[in-house]
Amino acid sequence: MTAPARDRGGAVAPSRPRRGLGRGPSPWGEEVVVFVVARPGAEIATHALDRLCLDHIARFKRPRRYRFVGALPKNNYGKVLKTELRGLLAE
Repeated sequence: MTAPARDRGGAVAPSRPRRGLGRGPSPWGEEVVVFVVARPGAEIATHALDRLCLDHIARFKRPRRYRFVGALPKNNYGKVLKTELRGLLAE
């Protein structure tokens, strides 16, 4: 599943340590939030991301929010720092 203007992105799911991140309670548990890094000069609309997700994954699994960031925070080994992403959700 690729979006033409998407450079990098990461879906973060419920906040149990083994599963990643989530945002606040909803009727079905925590919401999935996706952090998206756009390619330089590209414009990405959230409705286009929604359509892409609906075309490739089940409706109940699709993200409810998209968060656009300049870069994903990574450690020296190139792994995404989920703790820093949690901090971005708290803002």
